[in-house]
Amino acid sequence: MANPVLQKLVNLCSGQISRMLNNELPNLSKFINDKVNALNAQIENEGPLSFNVPLFGNNSVNLTMTESPDLNTPNLVRVFFDGLILNENSSYTSTEGIITPPRLAHNNSEQIWMHERMVGTLFNSLKSKVFPMILEDDATSEALRASFPEIEAKYGSNVILSLQINELTNSADFLKLDSKRGIVFGETGIPTANVSILVTLPSGEVVRALNYKLNLAMVLDFQIDAFVCFPAIKSVTVGSVTMLPSAIQFTNADLASSLTSVLERASASFNT
Repeated sequence: MANPVLQKLVNLCSGQISRMLNNELPNLSKFINDKVNALNAQIENEGPLSFNVPLFGNNSVNLTMTESPDLNTPNLVRVFFDGLILNENSSYTSTEGIITPPRLAHNNSEQIWMHERMVGTLFNSLKSKVFPMILEDDATSEALRASFPEIEAKYGSNVILSLQINELTNSADFLKLDSKRGIVFGETGIPTANVSILVTLPSGEVVRALNYKLNLAMVLDFQIDAFVCFPAIKSVTVGSVTMLPSAIQFTNADLASSLTSVLERASASFNT
């Protein structure tokens, strides 16, 4: 070595370098070989849940392949993952019947497609962190007073009104991705939410004045600015409504229209 100082360092460390080459490299080689063999064994005995990757809490994403990679197109490899978000290793739906979209005509690009059932399972996995959702802004309260005057007739005007959305359905097709409209909830004819109108009395007691089970159709849009996502509710419509046991015996022939009006006011407040 041209540099005598570096040569001296090499000479001093030669014993350690020799021990590493003779002792550690075989161990490293064995470690890598064991991991490769374990992965090969897992692939050979692959099941529908073999490659779950933990995400948060009891949730994981299933990256098990649903079919063998497609190598039929020159210079292109297509890999098909399950992609569903699981809760306690189970999902309310499956990837059966999903048709993959055509590849966009771009050279040298990696393209990842997420099917709407994956987004649906993600929403269902997160719903315990989102619901129950309580809308208690001034616009929602005023809309409830205008649409349901019977509440003030029973409890008086010195009360606070709010709307509680308790849950979304576990239906496999409650969510659709539409390139023109956005993310569409509902529109399946399946009851999608339980809604309660809450009354906070001057004493602080909260009463569930009215309870409904209903079909809720909603269209969401998302805008991303500086890596921050801003959701917006584009439209909301209430379909068929079933009244559940409530503190008020209330009959309204146009409940769907009244609740739609309330949610539209709440949506406008949310968007601003």
